[in-house]
Amino acid sequence: MLRRIRSGLSRGTVVVIVATALIAWSPPAFGETGGAGQGEAPKTSQLITLEEVYNRAQASSLSMAQARLAVKQAELAYDQASRTADAVEDKNATTWDLRLVKYYSPVVALNAVEQARAGLKNSEKSLYLLVSKSYYDVLKAEGTVAAASAAVERSQGHLAVARARYDAGTVPRTEVLSAEVALASAKVDLTSARNLRELALVTLKQVAGIEDSTAFRVTEEGLSPDGGAVEPLDISKVMDPVLAARPDVRAARDRLSEAELRQRLASEFFSPNVWTVRQAALDVESAGIGLQQAEDAAVLDVRTSYQALVEAAQRYEMNSKALDQAKENLRLASLRYESGFGTFLEITTAEALLKGVEASVIQSRFDLGFAGARFDFITEGGQLK
Repeated sequence: MLRRIRSGLSRGTVVVIVATALIAWSPPAFGETGGAGQGEAPKTSQLITLEEVYNRAQASSLSMAQARLAVKQAELAYDQASRTADAVEDKNATTWDLRLVKYYSPVVALNAVEQARAGLKNSEKSLYLLVSKSYYDVLKAEGTVAAASAAVERSQGHLAVARARYDAGTVPRTEVLSAEVALASAKVDLTSARNLRELALVTLKQVAGIEDSTAFRVTEEGLSPDGGAVEPLDISKVMDPVLAARPDVRAARDRLSEAELRQRLASEFFSPNVWTVRQAALDVESAGIGLQQAEDAAVLDVRTSYQALVEAAQRYEMNSKALDQAKENLRLASLRYESGFGTFLEITTAEALLKGVEASVIQSRFDLGFAGARFDFITEGGQLK
């Protein structure tokens, strides 16, 4: 489920409009959309939540394994640096190299451990975001299949009316042919939607490390908390925890503290005009600039992800209103045609408009869900690689 924002914005702030979006549509179980057909999963397939997919992905992810190994390697290097430093007594640290071994190297090694641990946490967050994207893509594909199946049913109804009117002698045979073409087109769209769903499922299985032969169904359970509307962003409340958690900012702060330590050690050991002291001062200045750049990038990421969330919410709201209008247009066109006052062209035009709007609603609905997940990721200190 979407992670809670720890400060600045509450969880309800972010997913409030997402809740409205996701609750508005409940996907049929995989394998139950549009009836049984080739490529459909059995109705007894396992129901799997986003959290369960994420847990499986954590266990099988090579990137996660690499991140865990990086922590162990950093810890080993720190242990070696600490033991080496302990072996050098203060009174014996009389050369520049020995002073670095004694006072500088252990600090750098400890910072590397903390950076590796921060990288591991970021890998966990990044994996969750990747899994969320793949999971939403499956839900979106399910919605597309459901919409395409409904379009086939509508087209079958339109064809039945056209044939009835043709039998009654009120319309030419061309209208029956048009209705048959429309139905054939709707069936092609349904086949295409099912193929895209299969592809989305394959991708999700690959991300999660799930056996390809495993049959399962996705669910929106846990993705739709109650709430109101997206609230304004208070950047001052959000940034402190973001800056504390982001790996790039942490690394930049460590580089600055290491540069300052090296400068202090050099100033205590060398004359002010020695190259080592002068270079250390430049390194401090460079590290300070790097830290400012990292912090600025973090602020930009928060603002950008928030704006994307707001735009996604607005786009979904707009498409939802357009959907109501498109449905009404088709309903009226169908009534006119059934009553003998409309043409089949009016139906095909209204049907095409409805299909386009339905596609936009499905796309924007899950774009909104993922925008919320991405905003959570950024405001929890996640860093996109």
